[in-house]
Amino acid sequence: MTNEKTKTGKAPDLIAYTVQSRGDDQSAIWTRLGAGWKHKDGKGYDVVCQALPTDGRLTFRFQEKSDGAQSQDQQQISLIPEIK
Repeated sequence: MTNEKTKTGKAPDLIAYTVQSRGDDQSAIWTRLGAGWKHKDGKGYDVVCQALPTDGRLTFRFQEKSDGAQSQDQQQISLIPEIK
């Protein structure tokens, strides 16, 4: 993930993390695993992961703009696989 811009010609819209809770009195550990780019039609994302979380949960955060402004959507997207 040293230079995701080279994959698509633009900076990623989302960053993929795994988040490890360490208890109530300590901050969680966020480990960056990959990045995502919005489709041209706005109906989906391409995601490239350099690793996968051991618990099966990926957390996506919208990438901050380089000028310090936040993207319009500041919601957190969390994907948890369905266990059958």
